[in-house]
Amino acid sequence: MGNSKNFSLRSIYSDNMVLQRNVPIKIYGFAEINEVITGSFAGNFAETCADKNGEFILVFPAMEAGGEYTLEVKNSKNQIIKLTNILLGEVYLASGQSNMEMPLWSKECFWKSFNGKEVAQKANHPQIRFVLVNRRIELDEPTIENTAKWQVMSSETAAPSSAIAYYFAKEMQKQLNVPIGLIENYWGGTPIEPWISEDAFKQNNDTIGLEKIAEHRAVPKDIGKECQQLLQQWFNKFHELNPLNNCQNQEWKNLDFDDSEWEKVNIPTVLSYVPQIRQLRKVIEIPAEMANKNLTLSLGLINDCDTTYFNGELVGKTSIDTEKFNVHIREYKIPAKLVKTGKNILAIRYENYLASGGFRYDSEYIYLATEDGKFKLNISGEWAVNTEYTADLEKISVRPILMTEDQQNWHTTLYNGMIHPWIVYPIRGVIWYQGCSNGSQYERYKTLFPMLINDWREKWNNPEMSFNFVQLSAFFKHTPARRPDENAWKNIEPLYAAGDGYANIREAQMVVLTMPKVGMAVSIDRGDYYDIHPAHKEEVGYRLACEEMRISFGKKGISASPYYKEMKVEGDKIKLFFDNADNGFKFDGDKINGFAIGDDEDNWAVAEVEISEDNSLVASSPSIKNPSRVRYAFCAYPGDLNLYNQEGFPVCPFRTDK
Repeated sequence: MGNSKNFSLRSIYSDNMVLQRNVPIKIYGFAEINEVITGSFAGNFAETCADKNGEFILVFPAMEAGGEYTLEVKNSKNQIIKLTNILLGEVYLASGQSNMEMPLWSKECFWKSFNGKEVAQKANHPQIRFVLVNRRIELDEPTIENTAKWQVMSSETAAPSSAIAYYFAKEMQKQLNVPIGLIENYWGGTPIEPWISEDAFKQNNDTIGLEKIAEHRAVPKDIGKECQQLLQQWFNKFHELNPLNNCQNQEWKNLDFDDSEWEKVNIPTVLSYVPQIRQLRKVIEIPAEMANKNLTLSLGLINDCDTTYFNGELVGKTSIDTEKFNVHIREYKIPAKLVKTGKNILAIRYENYLASGGFRYDSEYIYLATEDGKFKLNISGEWAVNTEYTADLEKISVRPILMTEDQQNWHTTLYNGMIHPWIVYPIRGVIWYQGCSNGSQYERYKTLFPMLINDWREKWNNPEMSFNFVQLSAFFKHTPARRPDENAWKNIEPLYAAGDGYANIREAQMVVLTMPKVGMAVSIDRGDYYDIHPAHKEEVGYRLACEEMRISFGKKGISASPYYKEMKVEGDKIKLFFDNADNGFKFDGDKINGFAIGDDEDNWAVAEVEISEDNSLVASSPSIKNPSRVRYAFCAYPGDLNLYNQEGFPVCPFRTDK
């Protein structure tokens, strides 16, 4: 509820926004109780009165796509609110977890889309607008506040935009030739439960969800202080068990220390995957033009803490007492008296407390520079690294994940804080990429996913609202900074028949395809064996747009992947039939990959597959004489998939024996 004495619009409205075309335009705001409010928009006029809560709604007639328009709202005191550069077009909510959040480009080493920097630098799309919704957690009740502002997609603004949403919008704008608005509303690592409203859990009599909500609300409001005490106890124990913690030998910080036996590591990289302390050294040749001058040392983002020395002297420190220490940007000052021509030593004592940690920013952000910026020396590349201490988890335990740290994963919290403010803002549909964090709960996901879709359609009062989602990409082990064997997938062929959590969650996602106006973009071929965040997002955004053009705009033709429909056993072979394969299949290479064939005794073999004249597939294996079932790409990372329909969409993973 707003302040009735504060004349304002809801914060979801701003300059540069896109409003949904062809539906009544409703503008919500706050004013004095019973105050008369008037408004004008694109030649249309409206008048209303603030209600007993000091809230008002101005309603303008539906309009075709176009712009640029100005909105003016005036109260009885002749105060005017003016918003400019407004377009009408198609508006979409882009939501989910990290693969939807993944930006076109970022400073972080392992967090950007393929060619994203070049794409962002060339972005010039005045007909595409986006708003990056602020992260907000609300446990008890929904909020209507969101202070993020709409932006025009340009070379100055595009980089942090969701890569998938960007490519989706670009294709939609090309197809429709109307403005496209993106409400980018996501949070990496989150399961589906926090995105669903409490009303939905109640309406579905979902006792699991309701019990969780009650459990979270029972957490004492002052739990934060207790959490800090628990954290401090863990940190104390972490250091107490380090035999070198009080060691006076600090020679490793000095230039003449011999580090020839130390490990050589290319910085930036992940430095540790466990609680650990490591020592880093780099000898730096300072040119004469930088000597005897105050320098700025940039190390970018480091997880978690560091103590940094230059020529043996302390120049900077980030500790657990530093606010938001694990996301604190390291930029330290080096006094001129320490800087000499020739060899200098930069030494860092680095501490990691939880999971993977280290240097997060690209190499261009790791440098020394003079204060005036005239001289800059990149210091990425090879460093000497030594492990001082690795914590014994049996003695110390894993650093506690405290309740106050993961409230974004609690039921309804993100619906309340991030989705609810937008339900008064008409949209055409949703694009959704989520499921990784529910990978082990695939049976539960079959209930929750349709619940979310129905919930959002009800909240927006739009049963026709389209919903297009991405089926999870191929993935095996998240180690993007250390990729030991790029051909490791070649050793997993037997797993085609085994199935796993990722295969099952992909299958669970498909349960919503029976719902009206729901489409799926298969991305199994765009995955990365060592990265849960595959960089290739352009194809995925395009596939989402193809399905949206079919669902909302009636575009004819095949717009999605071939989906398994039925099978027929023919002697020692199995014939497979598909939807979305009317024009046949195509593949690269000498043979079709990814299929396994099995019998009733659970014997399996890699299948040989041929394309028949009737656009079906025929699978067989010399070692399976009485086949009864087939599986395709039914594991976390199924390797080098190469089978597509003629339209270029990859065959969707399936099993005939589900």
